[in-house]
Formats: sequence, structure tokens, C-alpha cells
Amino acid sequence: MQTLQLEQQKPAATRQAPPRRTRRALHAHARAAVLGGLILFVAAQVGMRAWIENSRPEMRDPGFEIKYRQLKELLDRSAETPALVVFTGSSMTAHGMKADMVDAPLSDVLKRPAIGFNLGTSAAGPFTQMMYYRRLLRRGVRPDLAVVELSPLLYDFPDAPSDIGRFPAYVLDRHDLEIVERYAAQPDLREEWWQSYLVPVYAHRLAVLNQTAPNFVPFADRLELWHDMDEHGWRKLRDRNPAARAETLKAMKQAFHNRFQTYQVGEPPVKALRELIDLLKSEKIPTILVLMPEGPLMHSSQVPERLAPLLAEFRAISESSGFPLIDARTWCGEEHFSDSAHLYADGAEILTGRLLREVILPRQQRSAQGAIAASRR
Repeated sequence: MQTLQLEQQKPAATRQAPPRRTRRALHAHARAAVLGGLILFVAAQVGMRAWIENSRPEMRDPGFEIKYRQLKELLDRSAETPALVVFTGSSMTAHGMKADMVDAPLSDVLKRPAIGFNLGTSAAGPFTQMMYYRRLLRRGVRPDLAVVELSPLLYDFPDAPSDIGRFPAYVLDRHDLEIVERYAAQPDLREEWWQSYLVPVYAHRLAVLNQTAPNFVPFADRLELWHDMDEHGWRKLRDRNPAARAETLKAMKQAFHNRFQTYQVGEPPVKALRELIDLLKSEKIPTILVLMPEGPLMHSSQVPERLAPLLAEFRAISESSGFPLIDARTWCGEEHFSDSAHLYADGAEILTGRLLREVILPRQQRSAQGAIAASRR
């Protein structure tokens, strides 16, 4: 015991130090651990980036990529290249265009397979539509007819398109960057994109978690994953009970009144619409512009003189492009809407059916007849 106490009282410098060989081994082990961790980190980033780009792009931008995958599966199942009608727009289109109604009637007219697909996405204005058509074209998907949504609810934004927020750096592919930079006031957008590209484990953590373990995602962070869409991209809107619908309409009446009393057309969304129309025209894609149905509640809240400049812009774009402008604002009654803007299933059938009978089928039939006549010359 006394010997042990004497040993502990010795100065630290006189205690026996670890052998030099042992210290070198410890240092080497530490360096190997750090290096191994770095290699594992880099391998995880490279592997996940390759996985996203080559197999699971919906982990980058689920709002577009899940619907695109569904569209591609429909196209791939067709025995021959089908005529493709694509509907784009906001949730008004997502709920309002029952795209599967296109297939059989258009196939009968054209004597070949036809597919209608709803690419509508919540809060998507003209900028989103332009981005989506660019993505389709880059991937070799060329619609035979584009149906473009128009609504005053998407054009009173003075600083930027209302839907620019749908495109943060981490959902973009490299081809999207230049377009977003022209519309978004984000000088560091490209730097953020490179950070998300090089560190995808962090950048896409929310999308991955939403699609692999959704029960662990807080409600505010849940993403649109299209669990309720049909095979053609249409999202059926569930009927609300009368009491809930009455409360919704009461709230919407006040919201519409406040909005339309001070309504002013914003230049950025109009600019995005012009760019979209120029793209479709330059690609020679036949296009229909549709002013979406409005319930009487919304329509009666509008101030005509404040909307006049926007409607004049729509008409001017239609005339200059040669794309017909279809005014469907009064096609459905209030009973067909959940909130005077979004259609129930019966309203979607009314809108899609009338558009099909009066516009799509006659137009595509004339186009087919023209192509046959030209081939015989």
C-alpha cells in the first residue's frame, strides 16, 4: 500500500510513458478512422446522387417526377406511339381535367391510340407550366396537343411569378438553373444548387423521408406525393359535407372580395406565360388556352375594369400565337365547385367533356385530315 502511494506521488514526467511504437499505432489508427469516415461520406453522396439521377428522380422533385413516371408508364404500355394530350396548370387543373376521358374518343377519331394526361400541380402558374413543358421536351416527350390553364388567380403577383417558390435549388436539374435564375431574385442560387448536388443526403433528406417513412414527417413538412391521383394524373376532389362547404364559401367570399378589389396584373407571371407560349409555338406543338371555370361566387366578386388588362393580354397572346382561347368561366354552376374555384368530379366531367367535344376532337380531326391530304400530294 505504501509502495503504491509513493508511486502515485512521483512527478508526471517520471512516470512510465507509453512506448513510442504504441503512440504511432494510435495515431495511425486515428488517421485511418478519419480517412475511412471521409471515404464513407463521399461514397454515400456519390451513390445517392447516382441513384437519384438514374433511378429515383422523384427523390429530387416528387411533385413533377412522380407524375412524369406515371405518364411514361402509360406511353411505354402503348403498342404504337400514341397521340398525347397534356393538361397543365394548378390544382384547378389537377382536380378539373379528367384526362382519361380523352383516350377512347380521340383514338376513334385518329384511328390510333391516344392518351390524355393531367400534369396539373398545386399552386402551379405559368412559370411551372413552362418548366414542365421544357422538361418533357428534353426527355423526348412531345405532346400532340397542349392544354394550358389560365386564371386571374395566378397573375396578380408584382415581384415574381407566384409559383417560383416551387423551384428551390435542390429540386432543379442542371438544365433548369438558367431559367430559374432569370425569374428568381437569388444571386446564390447556383451555389446552393452545387451544395445540394454534392451533398444529396442532406439536400433531399425531406423527400426521402416523405417517401420511405412518412409517419415520421411532421404535417407541415409533408410533400405532395400524388397518392390520390388516378392513372391519368387526375385528382378527384372529395365532396365536403354541407356545413363545412358553407363555411368554406363564406371564407372564400371575403377572400375573393379583398383580392379583386385591389387586383393588379403582375408583369413576371405574364412574362412567364409569354415565354411558355413562345416555347410551344417554336416547337410547333398545337395548343389550347383555357380560361378555367369560376363559380358565381368568385365571378361576382371580380371588378371588371381591374381584370380587363389581363383578359386583353390573354386575347393578344392568343391572336399572335394562333392558339385558340377558350373561355370556360361560366361552364359550371356553383354546385360543381368545392370553393368556387376547384371542381368536384361532376364538374370535372362537364369541363373535360365539353372541351373534348367542342374543341379537342374537332381540332385534332382537322389536323389528322390535313396530314393525310399533305401526304397524298
